[in-house]
Amino acid sequence: MISHNYKMSTSKKILAKLESLESKIDELLNTVSKLENASTTRRPEASAPSPNYPPVVTKVDRVILTKYKTYCLLTGNTFDIRNDFKALGGKWDGDSKGWKIKMTNIDDFATFQKELSNKCVTLKIKEGIESTATIPKPSLNFEELGDCMIDDSSDSE
Repeated sequence: MISHNYKMSTSKKILAKLESLESKIDELLNTVSKLENASTTRRPEASAPSPNYPPVVTKVDRVILTKYKTYCLLTGNTFDIRNDFKALGGKWDGDSKGWKIKMTNIDDFATFQKELSNKCVTLKIKEGIESTATIPKPSLNFEELGDCMIDDSSDSE
């Protein structure tokens, strides 16, 4: 038979352990609740830049702006500012390896050029010459080529 004192001490130990577990569970639930609240609500200081620090501006290097009559072409290291060109309706041209923007999409070219130079360490500006010449398609005149002889003896058995 188990003594009465042994049962009491075991019960107290179990009760103490349960109370300890309960307090740890409460701590975990509070932590989870704080994390859920932080993820669903935006902190205003996170969305707005601090007035004490200037915004960080990353400038790109070696951009070439070539101005044509109907469009401008931007080549070079343009990856980090590509969204600016997309906002103006610019399209990537794989053959030219650059962004083509129609001149009709740019309200003021001088302002565009100034804003672009603020984002670039080096900006080279060139005037392009649009080619209006078309390459003529060759015409085949079979009379000039002469007769064509087909030797069908190779197909014989």
